[in-house]
Amino acid sequence: MAIRAKKYGVPAVCISGSLEKGYENLYDQGISAFFSIVSSPMELQEAMEQAGHLLELTTENVLRLLSVKKS
Repeated sequence: MAIRAKKYGVPAVCISGSLEKGYENLYDQGISAFFSIVSSPMELQEAMEQAGHLLELTTENVLRLLSVKKS
């Protein structure tokens, strides 16, 4: 999907629970930006319990960023 998005100049954003070492290699596959929903250190259980809320916050921030108009 990201390769197709890149072909047509459409940004592809990856929102994940965390970002593992080497995720940067996926830029070449068409991903424009990566965002982790975990914004501070927390135990796995806590992250899982709050996953919906964390995903909502991160998605809102990404959409705000994408809505910023270029000058």
